[in-house]
Amino acid sequence: MVQILLLFVRAQREGNWELHLSSFTAMRPFFMRYDHLHYSRWETIYVNEMHQLPSELLEEFLSGSFVVRRSTRKFNQVDPDQSQEWLNATGKKEVV
Repeated sequence: MVQILLLFVRAQREGNWELHLSSFTAMRPFFMRYDHLHYSRWETIYVNEMHQLPSELLEEFLSGSFVVRRSTRKFNQVDPDQSQEWLNATGKKEVV
């Protein structure tokens, strides 16, 4: 289970689309086992839709455009959701 999670994090940080899909698919038994019904229900639909992407969009995702980069350094890319949280946290900091 830990190895699958580490592969998923690696896929996000490196912008590796194929690894993202395969590691997310490998998580499915754990969604069921730990009673995450929404994840287990929607995982199949998500993966199937991602395998049917239009060729232009698939090319963008394969080039790493499904994650957000904050700098040109390697291994620092994150999900768009997490990037939005960073922006929200930046706006909420108190100025002393």
